[in-house]
Amino acid sequence: MSFRAILLTVVLGLILVSTLVTTAFGARGVRLAINTLLEKQIFTTLEAITSLVQEHFEPAERLLETFAHDIQSGEIPGNDPIMLAKEFARALEYEDGVTWISFGYADGSFAGGWIQNGQTAINVSNPDGSPPKEWLIDSKGNLEPFFGRNLPADFDSRKRPWFQLALENTERAWTLPYDFATGERGITVVQAVRTEAGELIGVLTVDFVLSDVAAYLDKLTKDFRGEPMVFSVNGQLLAIPKAMDSLPVVEKVREMIAAKGLEAGIEDHATVVQLSVADDRYFVGFQATHIPGGLECVSAILLSRRLAFEGVDQIVLLPRPWP
Repeated sequence: MSFRAILLTVVLGLILVSTLVTTAFGARGVRLAINTLLEKQIFTTLEAITSLVQEHFEPAERLLETFAHDIQSGEIPGNDPIMLAKEFARALEYEDGVTWISFGYADGSFAGGWIQNGQTAINVSNPDGSPPKEWLIDSKGNLEPFFGRNLPADFDSRKRPWFQLALENTERAWTLPYDFATGERGITVVQAVRTEAGELIGVLTVDFVLSDVAAYLDKLTKDFRGEPMVFSVNGQLLAIPKAMDSLPVVEKVREMIAAKGLEAGIEDHATVVQLSVADDRYFVGFQATHIPGGLECVSAILLSRRLAFEGVDQIVLLPRPWP
């Protein structure tokens, strides 16, 4: 070969190598930029979920403190279950997210106020085997008998898990998710109310139906990319959008949070990890969410890397969809 041919071959080779190296670095730079933007979006969404969850459960501590004081001091006549239940129902008119406020007496009887679809009602029962009684409250505060629900006839507040939890704790405590007597699934924050001498008067509760939290998350998915979820700190699923119920990746996230919650504790600041399930890869962000009164939650967001950036990957001809 002539010197000119050798020189031309060398120059073309250098140009080709330089182009390939530049393309490789450029592609990697694009991937890193995409991932950075993705993580920022996850952090923003986590902040929104955390604020939403805290706001949703925020009334619990305030309501317990107020009603415990009023019952102990006699400002509310605790010996009149109907009047007590009406006070609970009146408070619910100004609280979003709270489903029930109730009081289980030391003798097993019960007084509660509840709200559904903007309609307030009260429930009073005793453990003598007679069915609970319920009334709707009209705009003038009058009571109208209500027979629209199938309630257990043997309701004894002392046998309910929330009552036992209150007796086992000297301060406020949260139940794990459980089935309410009305059939709904929810969680309850409880507080035992005692006389100055320490004698049990009863147990106050504030109840939250978990389907209400899930409804909030469904609304959130319309404003943010990704799927929000809420877990207990030990990995028990509290709320999730309906469309996510049966996806295998949700169980993977639950296991991951359970392991971190039990071994090292979930960080207060947002953390993002990558998780492979089947033929997809997910970015999972999670963050501890502290609720006044001792409820420890984990806010989480799940985002499919393939669905979110498949189009971008094809445009820049990336050799793989993640670094």
